[in-house]
Amino acid sequence: MLSRVVAISVLRRLRLAGMTMACLLGFLILRPVAAESADRPEEPWTLMPFQVATYVHDAESARLLNDLSQFSTQLLIWNDTPRTQAVTVGGIAKTALMLFIREHNSPLRSTPLGADAIVERISSAYQSMQSPRIVRIDVSAKYDIGSVPPVDVVGGKAQVPFIVTNSRSTPIRFRLAAINASNPRQLQTDLTLRPGQTLGFFLTSAIKTSSAPMSLEASVENGPKQVFTLPLRAWETEVVKVKVLDESGKSTPARIYLTGADGRAYAPEKVMHRNVTGDYGQRYAGEFYFYTPGSFEVRMPVGGAELDVVKGMEYRPIHRTVDVKKSSTAALELRLQRLTNLRTAGWYSGDIHLHMNLFYQTRIKPADILLIAKAEDLNVANILACNDPLTDKINDFQYFEGKPNAMSDKTYILSVNQEMRNDLYGHVGFVNLKSFVEPAYSGFPGSRYPYDDSPNYYQAMKAKAQGAVVTYVHPGLTSELPVDVALGAADTLDVMCQGDENVNTRYWYRLLNCGFRIPISAGTDSFLNIPSHLVAGAGRLYVQTGPELTYDRWIDGYRKGRSFATNAPLLTFTVDGHSPGDEIKAER
Repeated sequence: MLSRVVAISVLRRLRLAGMTMACLLGFLILRPVAAESADRPEEPWTLMPFQVATYVHDAESARLLNDLSQFSTQLLIWNDTPRTQAVTVGGIAKTALMLFIREHNSPLRSTPLGADAIVERISSAYQSMQSPRIVRIDVSAKYDIGSVPPVDVVGGKAQVPFIVTNSRSTPIRFRLAAINASNPRQLQTDLTLRPGQTLGFFLTSAIKTSSAPMSLEASVENGPKQVFTLPLRAWETEVVKVKVLDESGKSTPARIYLTGADGRAYAPEKVMHRNVTGDYGQRYAGEFYFYTPGSFEVRMPVGGAELDVVKGMEYRPIHRTVDVKKSSTAALELRLQRLTNLRTAGWYSGDIHLHMNLFYQTRIKPADILLIAKAEDLNVANILACNDPLTDKINDFQYFEGKPNAMSDKTYILSVNQEMRNDLYGHVGFVNLKSFVEPAYSGFPGSRYPYDDSPNYYQAMKAKAQGAVVTYVHPGLTSELPVDVALGAADTLDVMCQGDENVNTRYWYRLLNCGFRIPISAGTDSFLNIPSHLVAGAGRLYVQTGPELTYDRWIDGYRKGRSFATNAPLLTFTVDGHSPGDEIKAER
């Protein structure tokens, strides 16, 4: 028997999923929202504060990592911030965090890590930041204040990013404060900087009048002071109302990108303003968006605004330049057009690997997930409950039912399943699970299961005994992946995920060419309670179920390889009339 696999790969660029476009078609065996607005800086925008709380015990190190991560992401709210460079700075914070994660996982280190290990790289990251919005202050014998850009005042509110460097040979206590403000502490920041250290921060203030410049005073404890001004640029505002309609004219959820005339990204109040993370090379990193149930309104600066509407991969994206006019609040209606409708051929999309609330939060509910699924036109959303390393609890275990959530309907299904995690052996998804598998994790120091003494095989076989599909999510080596496939404990791996899809594809082909019949899988590992994350369904799996979508039919097609994985292209193929998942017997 031949051990060949038929597949197709297409590479282009498209904003639909925020990634390099690729389509990996299922194989033929030739036998072998609601959350707080991101405008509030106290709300964490990234994973960093949760990871720091788990792995970093030094208070100064924790503060440095959190502030850098927040600063670099918050700066991306303006479209004139160079995205690639800001995303790179966010990556520096993650690299610095890895020092503490390795220490946490290897607790035999005699001297605990402190801020000395990361101060220099954090300072370099701030110094490399670029944006015309930044005000730079260098403190030496005097104050060297760089170019001072106009500060936009929208709705009586102004935000200003500052980067301060201590060029002295001794530590300093630096203060930046407003002069003659109605509430001076509202615009006051105090920093302690080591010699040569650089830090960044935002000042946010309510501005009663924008006719006069904002006066600030820079000072060092027991040292000289210097007053300087920031020119203000006031914007009139108006409410923008938008309705999104599907091809039949009905209101429909969608993903929205909205940028005002001031170059700032906007979202409605009390709606999570999300940000495309640059992790794993995802395209269009740094762009801000939000989900709408079908209509929204938001107050924006008067002038030209840029609006993009995206709904999954089967609709044509809409781009509009909107003229926001004073005293004009008429609703703008945008009607989506289909590129194709794969449901008519029995194909339904899904994401194998989503998270509702990581780090034991409860901000996202099943209804929020269904809104996201509908906005992304993602027919099957598989939430994987998993352990929280800080509390030793299981995230979203309260939503596990062993069946699809009751809010699911004939077109969109939500199912809570399980991710079994071991950082040495690999993370494994159990989909179509009837009862939770224990232990739910292993190899996490300080937890109930701190040791790597039990391979994934035993939990995987427990899952398969109840009819689950077992997939290695974000696969990588070293792990148990090839052994578990050979032993029949693992059914597949997420070829398209948040990792390098080219590397994962090579793993998949090697297993196929060894004679293992394993279907393709795809899951984003999107953390939907964190504003900065991978786009849900950016890499998704299309499964052929026939004319009717049920979870059992979708799982059956998934298991049998009647599928293809993609992040935008929608290609199908046959070989001698056979579709993906069929078996062709070829003569030698």
